[in-house]
Amino acid sequence: MIRILVTLCCVTILSSALSAQQRPPVPDTFDFWIGTWNTTMSVAPKWNEVTGVDSVSLLLGGRLIEEVFTKKKGEGIDNFQRGYLNYIGREKRWKHVIHDETWGDYTFYGNREGDRVILKSDPAETRQGMRRETFYEITPDSFEYLWEASYDGGKTWRPEWKVSYKRVK
Repeated sequence: MIRILVTLCCVTILSSALSAQQRPPVPDTFDFWIGTWNTTMSVAPKWNEVTGVDSVSLLLGGRLIEEVFTKKKGEGIDNFQRGYLNYIGREKRWKHVIHDETWGDYTFYGNREGDRVILKSDPAETRQGMRRETFYEITPDSFEYLWEASYDGGKTWRPEWKVSYKRVK
């Protein structure tokens, strides 16, 4: 009988310890983005439209989001980028790292703000100025994305890149 009680106590303690080590759930902030998207993008200053595809998937049991963004061949601006998003629980914010073969590497941090998701670069981690990503007009089958730059510490922002997303059915 004592062996059974000791065994049950050990199992309970071990179970509690394992539960305490589990990570908290990841907020659903970017669930809207998971899937494959047809994109129409335009880049300042000419704002010529170029189409592409953005494939966004969950990795590592939903703890990491991978984005693979490509431009359709033969349409002018050659661009390929890969991005990774993860939620930093202790900081209560998202981190988006972008590796872009044309524009370079960027790291953004932020969260949902009302009906938008806004992420900003850390000036110490990017080239001159600050950058801001805004995801807005989010519906199950479409959303808009705006990339902006600020050269005055975030007082004013200038649009540099716009993308319209339509979900591939």
